[in-house]
Amino acid sequence: MYDEVDERGKRKYTVDQIAETFSFSRKTIYRTLERSNHHRPARQP
Repeated sequence: MYDEVDERGKRKYTVDQIAETFSFSRKTIYRTLERSNHHRPARQP
């Protein structure tokens, strides 16, 4: 959900929207994103 972008290349959903959708705090969303970025391979140009 966080990685989804619209036709202009902007994020479709803010962290606030994601947190509200799943009834989590923003801090929990950010912490989860940070953890997932440590396990994700670097993007290739």
